[in-house]
Amino acid sequence: MPLRVGATVSYTYYIVGRAPQSGSGRAIVKLGVTSAGYPNYAEWLHEINFIYRVRSETCSLTSARSISLKFDPTTPAGLAGQQKSAPISLNCTGARPASMTLTANQSIVNAASGVSKTSLTGVNMQALWSASMTPASFNTPRAVTLKQGTNDIGLTFSPQVVNGADVSGSFQVQYTLTVNYQ
Repeated sequence: MPLRVGATVSYTYYIVGRAPQSGSGRAIVKLGVTSAGYPNYAEWLHEINFIYRVRSETCSLTSARSISLKFDPTTPAGLAGQQKSAPISLNCTGARPASMTLTANQSIVNAASGVSKTSLTGVNMQALWSASMTPASFNTPRAVTLKQGTNDIGLTFSPQVVNGADVSGSFQVQYTLTVNYQ
């Protein structure tokens, strides 16, 4: 499109891309002309510097990093039907997809049912997602969407006495919850 001498040209800059990391950056946009007969020659008419800052959206753990749950006396009758919940909370600066994976630090009895052994022979522990009371399958990522603000991720634990086991005494069991978000 030929332009008349003294004509006004309006233009808009669109800088589109994915920031490789958080922090500050700089982009330079140059507006220039070239000659049809000399494509390697350019005369720069206008240069604009854009300075930008990329902020990383984060989540932070607002509950304790380590939680201890104490169950009542460990007799088969005393353990029956007990459940204890571990309150786990994350505060996120923005909504984002995430995956949560629960890992048992003891031998697994049934990964899909979230059942692992404890340190006391004859007592197993089942891990459940508190919101749905469904088994927290071990080593299986659970897809969730974390919302902006507080996210409560509860886990409930229920001891199970193996049929016919005569148990008494204390026991321990340990789990690790890993939350990966994008």
